[in-house]
Amino acid sequence: MSLERWHEKGERVREHLRLRTFPVAIRLCKDEGEFPEDVGRPSRDFKHRIAVCQAIGMARMYGWTLGLTWEEDMWCIRPAILWGIIEPPEYVLEGALMHGFYNATVEAAKKSEEAWIKIAAGSFCGAVFSPLERTPVEPHVIAIYGTPAQMCRLIGAALWKEGGALEAAFQAGAEICHKIARAYRIKEPQVVVPGGGDRVFTGTEDDEMAMVIPMDKVDEILGGLEAIKIVSYPIPKYIRWEPRVPRNYKISYHDYIEWLKLKKKA
Repeated sequence: MSLERWHEKGERVREHLRLRTFPVAIRLCKDEGEFPEDVGRPSRDFKHRIAVCQAIGMARMYGWTLGLTWEEDMWCIRPAILWGIIEPPEYVLEGALMHGFYNATVEAAKKSEEAWIKIAAGSFCGAVFSPLERTPVEPHVIAIYGTPAQMCRLIGAALWKEGGALEAAFQAGAEICHKIARAYRIKEPQVVVPGGGDRVFTGTEDDEMAMVIPMDKVDEILGGLEAIKIVSYPIPKYIRWEPRVPRNYKISYHDYIEWLKLKKKA
């Protein structure tokens, strides 16, 4: 598919959902040769590493395109493990990232580690993040951040053609990184409740959720957004009702009529 087609899809998604930030195109890369020539590199341009959630935030909030590799740019080990960039070290498999932070016991932490859906180690070296409507690379998945009401629209659109239900699986921490791996592996849209990194390092707001959509499902969801007419966004509120106020607050037309009747009788 041409990049122009992806740009047009990004514009349509934003138009239908009235999003505050750009949908983000995410491409997992086997080598740096897949990076665009003028891509931003944190190690070179910022002189330090950044978390992947920061790169996603810069793409969706600033409209920047960034390329990150584990060797030079990524700060956090979790996406490198989930996206098949490195083998998980023993301390991670033994629960060090979960025990005492997200789980009460070592056994619970190991169980949580086993629950992550991962891409096979050695599959990729990094990723490119860009606003979908001007992405320089074809994405594997797109991430859309929005309000719960906007996510409601996206969920409905995802189910428009085939029906059924979206399966949800939530982990404590690294939510967006995990859902990128799940969407890539399972090939189904993934609802995201942003985790601590998204909120602390990236400024994701309390009223924001997200959905990660595999590239093969984007057209289907766009079709659902355009087809579902029962509700649009912003969601119109039902306001065709007669106001009610406390009885002693004489502000209404009815109070005036009653006053007028009493005055005529006087």
